[in-house]
Amino acid sequence: ALVMCDRLKKMPVPLIYTRHTGRFLGLWVLLLPLALARDMCGSLMMVPVCSVVGMLFFGIEELGVQIEEPFSILPLEDYVAAIESAASQMLANELDCGQCALIGADAVPMSQFMTVFQDSVYDRDSSAA
Repeated sequence: ALVMCDRLKKMPVPLIYTRHTGRFLGLWVLLLPLALARDMCGSLMMVPVCSVVGMLFFGIEELGVQIEEPFSILPLEDYVAAIESAASQMLANELDCGQCALIGADAVPMSQFMTVFQDSVYDRDSSAA
């Protein structure tokens, strides 16, 4: 899973998709007043209507760009650092007081969990390759 996420992070979305969407949307918003001219009978309300519709569609387009590249807006390093810190504290707590850190009868000590977790990650990586 880690390798797949790393591949996704490093694979850029082709720039032509974003440019094509932006150009098409810009052309559509520019031609919108011509489409509404007959229905609105040349009213001055056409200006705010086209402006609001344009803002909504350009907002949706910007959301799409952000969704295409989620790693640029998510603070993943902060999440990983917090998880690493918590795991290190749990491991240090377990080493200090022995078995007192176990939650239940079926709980695995942190020292064993870290070994099992690392082995399972390496097994998945080698089987995926």
